[in-house]
Amino acid sequence: MVAARQVGRTPKPDYLNVEDVAIAVRDASGEIVGLLGSNHMQIFVKFLKSPEVQGLIRSYFLCQLAEKDGYPVTEIREDLNRAFCQLAKHHSDDADPWHSMAPDVWDRLTNFVDEVLPVAEIVDDGSQDDLDDLRNLVDGAHVSGELRTTPPRYLREVADISGDLTRLLTISQHISDIRLQLRDHYSQMRLEHAQEDHRYEMADLYIERTLLSERTGRDVDSSQLLQPERRLRWIVTGDPGVGKSTFTEHAIRTICSRPELDIVAPLVIRGREYASSGYLPLIDELRRVLSKRFNLRLSTASVEDILVMGRGIFVVDGIDEVLDLGLRRDLIREIESFSRQYPLCTVLATSRNVGYGQARFDHKFFDRYHLKAFTDEQVQDYSERWFKLVGRPKSDLTKFISELESIPDLRANPLMLSLLCILFRARGYIPRNRRQVYAACADLLFRRWDSMRHIAQPYDHEHYGETLMQEIAGWFYKSRSAQSGVEERQIEKVISTFFVDTAGVLPTEAQKRARDFLEFCAGRAWLLAVSGTNDRNQRLFVFTHRTFMEFFAAESFVRETQSIDQIIDRVAEVYRQDASSVLPDLIVQSAEAHRSHGARDIIEGLLERKSTKVADPFLPLCLRIINISPVNAVITEKLFRRTLDQWQQFGPDLFLPTFVAILELYRDPRQRFINLLTSDVEELQEEGVEGSEILSRPATQFLQRWARVYLSEGAVNYQEEWGTFVAEIAEVVADYVSEIDDMALIHYLVEAGLCTWMDDRPLTLTTRAFGHPVAGATLRSFERLLLGNQPTEYDARHLLGVAEYLHGAAGDVVTEEFASELNSVLRDRVTSWPHRGGAGVLETEMEPAVSSLGLWMGFVTYEYSTSVGPYHEACSDLLGVELLSLCVTRGYLLGDHAGDPEQLTDGNIRVLSLTECRAELAGPRDYPHWYVRWARGAVQLVESEDDDEDD
Repeated sequence: MVAARQVGRTPKPDYLNVEDVAIAVRDASGEIVGLLGSNHMQIFVKFLKSPEVQGLIRSYFLCQLAEKDGYPVTEIREDLNRAFCQLAKHHSDDADPWHSMAPDVWDRLTNFVDEVLPVAEIVDDGSQDDLDDLRNLVDGAHVSGELRTTPPRYLREVADISGDLTRLLTISQHISDIRLQLRDHYSQMRLEHAQEDHRYEMADLYIERTLLSERTGRDVDSSQLLQPERRLRWIVTGDPGVGKSTFTEHAIRTICSRPELDIVAPLVIRGREYASSGYLPLIDELRRVLSKRFNLRLSTASVEDILVMGRGIFVVDGIDEVLDLGLRRDLIREIESFSRQYPLCTVLATSRNVGYGQARFDHKFFDRYHLKAFTDEQVQDYSERWFKLVGRPKSDLTKFISELESIPDLRANPLMLSLLCILFRARGYIPRNRRQVYAACADLLFRRWDSMRHIAQPYDHEHYGETLMQEIAGWFYKSRSAQSGVEERQIEKVISTFFVDTAGVLPTEAQKRARDFLEFCAGRAWLLAVSGTNDRNQRLFVFTHRTFMEFFAAESFVRETQSIDQIIDRVAEVYRQDASSVLPDLIVQSAEAHRSHGARDIIEGLLERKSTKVADPFLPLCLRIINISPVNAVITEKLFRRTLDQWQQFGPDLFLPTFVAILELYRDPRQRFINLLTSDVEELQEEGVEGSEILSRPATQFLQRWARVYLSEGAVNYQEEWGTFVAEIAEVVADYVSEIDDMALIHYLVEAGLCTWMDDRPLTLTTRAFGHPVAGATLRSFERLLLGNQPTEYDARHLLGVAEYLHGAAGDVVTEEFASELNSVLRDRVTSWPHRGGAGVLETEMEPAVSSLGLWMGFVTYEYSTSVGPYHEACSDLLGVELLSLCVTRGYLLGDHAGDPEQLTDGNIRVLSLTECRAELAGPRDYPHWYVRWARGAVQLVESEDDDEDD
């Protein structure tokens, strides 16, 4: 009886791994066209693995790339088909003429190549130079498979892989194995702080999250970032406990579960594990994780193949867990280099929000997304899911939701919400203070949970548990290397030393009891857990959440400290080391709990600590403290006066953390600060000020900083709490606009519709905020009209004026600085624009004005950078005009592009004749007549250094 297999069953042609069977060869319709006998199978497989066939397949792949880029390859592809058939005839014999099936085998092979190789990704993401190299590759690889040029390394490696069927199958199998293992591993949400039943099906408890794009200022649903056609570089930041790791795990599970993403596999490392592994090269760390965590043993070459093909999604969870700032920056630089080495891969990293600015990714290549806290609807959804999973009655859920109303800052944090659910389940009510929540959780974990369920606890755990956790946490925090994991021998020593020094236990007995305590932690304590083993087979212990470590460390510091000055020193030291840590806040709350007026004394002590470089370096922290530990009105007023003094002394582009701390004040201190500024506003309304003195008023200085936050797309986070008051200030300040020389503030007032530009020149397209170029009021008006968003009355009036100005601006030039800033801002903003093709997209009376300004910006940025980019592509698409071709024409005529015009042909981009330029810029849009002259190289818009020297 004959065993038969299909040849090339999509997507894997399994004839490369055959034993003593026959192969059924099918055509594209699935019909069997012949059987390959077992006596000729080895010859057939050897033929498919031959250098000649590999060269043909590689050439076919290169043809597909070139065709996707618009290069005619039909004739070459037919040549490759004929060459394969000729080779098959040469390798077969008369006894078994299987070469007659060669056309069907070739069809199946090329289908496989089309499915598994990254054709679209390379063409979509490659530079124009890379695509030009592809054409040369096709010319040089036609039939022979030999490469005559030197394209980028990743293209050369993909070209090598493309002809090796065994290698392609190996990549495919590894991807399948990784996806299967990671899908199962991340199918459950692990709530290590939830005692029993701490693993829940991800689908039962996970809440879909919303992220805020730093680039666009818009909310993005997480599902939009996991599309198969998107290759992203993104960093997700968030506050402690906001769910960054859970978000990442859900993303990994989603990727591994969706059929349309079955050609990619996540490759994951964790920040703290990376630190503890000795900062291996990233490829080696990926291999280590695959082997240790998922029992998958891949060679370095196999991991590199997955990455170079764009089939890996590289995930780094917890950049901030590399605590040494220098090493964290090194890691980020290595990840950036990694992303350049493997440009077809998506890269995702996570980090805490505050402190990210000290070690951040290059924003030109990595998009930052803020993982937002839960909305009220998400809090409700999570709570309903939790209470359903644990089988609690609806009346308990109703009471829980009601009690959450008093702690809005805690309930919006997913980790805190899960703790509150646990505490309510055990206690029937919710503690109010953040430290109280942690304390209640510690009490639940160390004392009450097992006793409620009549489970015996070890003596030391019951009597010393919390104090020991404080001791361990303090030691963990002081030893940075310990935070990524400590082997049990080291931690046993810490515990036994405590027993000897504090409890008077004999050394031998102390060592035994330390081992017993640690063993209990490993099995039941849920705060201190085993993360794995090291090379010496020693278990490694970590805190299940860094937040728990910070809580117990804070308690330890306060317990051991003799004076308030020492506590102040500790708070200052911790804040200087990591402003993102909640540890300073927890130390203050602990001091407030154990000392009379602890928070007040700490604030006063911090304010006394000056710096030679920064006035009031701890002012942002002090403002944070009054949010968590309310103090008397005298201290609050003192902080607010210090804030206003800082604003008076320094410009509005400095000390952003202080202003953010003001914006994040909770209801009571926020209202007190508003009252302080309101009195200034009322005085302005009643008495007025002379000239530029308006900029020295507290209300104006607040508005200056708000304007910069707004222009930096950050005001959306605070609009609900501050929007009404800001509008009141702006109404008053706008009366003095003629006396204001702060351009960022003026741009904001124009955006608010409170004043208009007196000058119709397009120089108001950009401005600066906190030292960086940002979109100005005119550019925002242009975007609203271009993208079909709701325009303001000002938008139309001003852009009509700009368009009229442009008609007579043939001799006007802009500075290189302005052109550079416009180029930078447009590059950042265009990524959020929708691409809708076709002429007449605006279909309003504003179309001529918007089109004229859109082309002018394209001209300026092209002249500055001498290259086209995403803005030119988007405008060509949205406006239905050949902006790309107009720019390339100018470049060719001025000699910026060498070679024949035919070599510039790339899809719809081409060098235009004078007649074609005129035709493109004619018609109802009424473009300025000199636009044609610019495209022909006869008009200059950007002032060059040579112009300055001539002057």
